[in-house]
Amino acid sequence: MIRRVVGISMQPVLSPGKLVIGSKRRQPIIGNLVIVSYGNDQIIKRLAKVQGDKVYIIGDNEDHSIDSRSYGWLSKDSIVATVIWPRVK
Repeated sequence: MIRRVVGISMQPVLSPGKLVIGSKRRQPIIGNLVIVSYGNDQIIKRLAKVQGDKVYIIGDNEDHSIDSRSYGWLSKDSIVATVIWPRVK
């Protein structure tokens, strides 16, 4: 799965326009970047917490990110893929 970064919520790690590759087969772990289905959009965020079947995701650019701090915990099923390229920490 290939997606393009939109917005500045993941800067400086991912800049707007950057392409990422996600794997549906890889099990996400805390700290991974994930592609999440939210509403009608797919967004790229960092997996911060897992609690049962719920996940909490945040943007690296916290001042410019709408994430779980705004819309709360999401279903683990909302994770569409784990970003495997570029490799980031």
